[in-house]
Amino acid sequence: MVNLKKCMKCKNGCIINSKSVDERNVVMYEYKFVRMDQMNRLNADFEKCKAEIEKHANDGWRFVQIVMLPNDKLGVYRPASYEIIFERAV
Repeated sequence: MVNLKKCMKCKNGCIINSKSVDERNVVMYEYKFVRMDQMNRLNADFEKCKAEIEKHANDGWRFVQIVMLPNDKLGVYRPASYEIIFERAV
């Protein structure tokens, strides 16, 4: 049987598995959002994003996700810009 208890972090009644979380070793993260504007060609867009990810990785940031922000004029298939999300332990 798994030992379940209430989360000590948020106090909202979340249920956690006490075997997988040790409250003394909870890791907090900070997040950074980098907007890549003025995207022209898909291949060039990818290379710019890739360079930005590599630059932040060298500074200790971990890549989390890329979010494509829609272009209201050109429709959903052509993003206006990208938002790159990074995290690192505090």
